[in-house]
Amino acid sequence: MPYDPNYPADGIKIRAVDFRNQFAAMKALIDDQAATIAALTAQVAALAVALANTAQNPSVSQMGLGLSDPPSQVQLQAIYDTLNTLINQLVRV
Repeated sequence: MPYDPNYPADGIKIRAVDFRNQFAAMKALIDDQAATIAALTAQVAALAVALANTAQNPSVSQMGLGLSDPPSQVQLQAIYDTLNTLINQLVRV
C-alpha cells in the first residue's frame, strides 16, 4: 500500500493493519531518499577530490603581465588567451 497523506481522516477509528501499512510506506520513502542522499554524497566527495587535485596541479598559470596605459594589442591578446584557457579548464572540472 503506498503512503496516503490523507489517512487517517479526522474523526474515524483507525485499524492497526492500515496504520502499520502507513508506517511501512513512510519507511520505504525514507529508505529511497537515503539511497539518493548516499549517491549524492559520493558525487560530492568525488568532486571534492577532483577540485583538490586541480588546486594542487593547476594547469592555468598566473599571467604576471604588466599593462601599459592604454594596453597594447599584444597585452589584450594575452589576457584574452589566458581567459579562454581558464574557461576551458573550468568547463572540464
